[in-house]
Amino acid sequence: MQSEHPQIYCTHVPAPQRLVLIVEQLGIGTGIPALADLGLVVAVEALFLIYVHRVVGHENNSRQLIALATGLVVPIATIGLIAELSLPLVLIVDLAFALFIWMLLRNYKPQQIVAEKGQT
Repeated sequence: MQSEHPQIYCTHVPAPQRLVLIVEQLGIGTGIPALADLGLVVAVEALFLIYVHRVVGHENNSRQLIALATGLVVPIATIGLIAELSLPLVLIVDLAFALFIWMLLRNYKPQQIVAEKGQT
């Protein structure tokens, strides 16, 4: 017989964000100053960015780096857009950023990997 209330697990939060949340809550729980807690969170995020940059690779990775940069900037830009929606200047800057990313992605087209003869 199944329970009326199913178990809900926190599986929708990606692992790196869980790590940042854990570091933040450990800082709060131990009672360290907020500035030190902020420093720990920024350090963990910096280590994560260094790891991601190494995983992306070093050759033919322009599109991946553009996508990474876009993913890092878009949430910040969205919050800024919502907070400053009454200022038309914000719309111009966000439109310019979107145009810039679009032009970058057009210049760095995906490359096809061609298998050499004899390889499958």
